[in-house]
Amino acid sequence: MNDHRFTLTTERFMCPSCRDRKNTFKRYIDTVTETYFPDHVGRCNREENCAYHFPPHEFFKTNPDKRPGGTPFPPVQPKQDDVMPYYVLHWDWLEETLRSYRHNYFMHMLNCLFGEEQAAQLAQKYHIGTSKHWYGSTIFWQVDINHHVRAGKIMLYDPETCKRVKEPTDRITWVHSVIKDHGPSTIGQ
Repeated sequence: MNDHRFTLTTERFMCPSCRDRKNTFKRYIDTVTETYFPDHVGRCNREENCAYHFPPHEFFKTNPDKRPGGTPFPPVQPKQDDVMPYYVLHWDWLEETLRSYRHNYFMHMLNCLFGEEQAAQLAQKYHIGTSKHWYGSTIFWQVDINHHVRAGKIMLYDPETCKRVKEPTDRITWVHSVIKDHGPSTIGQ
């Protein structure tokens, strides 16, 4: 089937969303059969104010019998480049980093703000670890609802200002990048 079989007309109509505006709406047409779609299938050109758009594929979802050939569209399969890799990191790597907080500038800041007990509870609850990638750096582990470790973001904070270190270069990276370049022994304390 031609990708451009369904296209917007050059004619303009009253928008089903704006209603009081005339000549702001272009309807879709089937270029093979040269027939209009129903009045509500189209696009308003008032993108900032109205932004109404009802494309043919949405129409066919609720009216599969109206699709040419009478069969629903096949599901779109993502290209291999579009698929995110499915990372699951070792839980041991996370646990190894949940200590040595005296070498963690971010945890030092939490201790000052909330006290040691509350800071430790926050570290456990939010999986905050200590990394040796940069001295004083923190790992923010990302754990899914099935308790799989998906990722870990390593960040370095300035011990004086408690802000992220960005000069002379940004001190932020991901655990999977560090492991790929240097091995798992370079993650935690």
